[in-house]
Amino acid sequence: MEVNWIYLGIGAFCAMILIIYLIRKNLKDKKEVTKYFNEEFKQKKDIEFSVVLIPGKEQISEEDFDKFKNQYGVSKINYDRFLPQKRLIADVFKPAGIKVIDLMDYLNGKDSNTYYFPVDAHLNKKGNRFVAEIIASKIIDERK
Repeated sequence: MEVNWIYLGIGAFCAMILIIYLIRKNLKDKKEVTKYFNEEFKQKKDIEFSVVLIPGKEQISEEDFDKFKNQYGVSKINYDRFLPQKRLIADVFKPAGIKVIDLMDYLNGKDSNTYYFPVDAHLNKKGNRFVAEIIASKIIDERK
């Protein structure tokens, strides 16, 4: 089979254009979200606003994260499973002055099957109760 370098070059060029477009769109979306939080919530002084970050089932333990990487053929590179939350906090919520309750602080290292349904990434009854108790205690502590 002979390689058609012209088609291969055109395909690579199109892929690069798509990647550049997606990177620019992501940066634009990030700026719009930050602007929204800054303008909408900082102007309304009587509103207390917090964000609750709920980690994915595959994030809460190294075992679950390794299963996830194996299931989807992700390379064996040592990824930071906390990175999505770190980036959201540092790039969006902290600059906007928004309080964050990061549930990774409470779920890290726990058995995911205790708090999540086995078939998907949603919290089960025990997981919802666990999260509700954390949020309630945070709200009560802030009011003291």
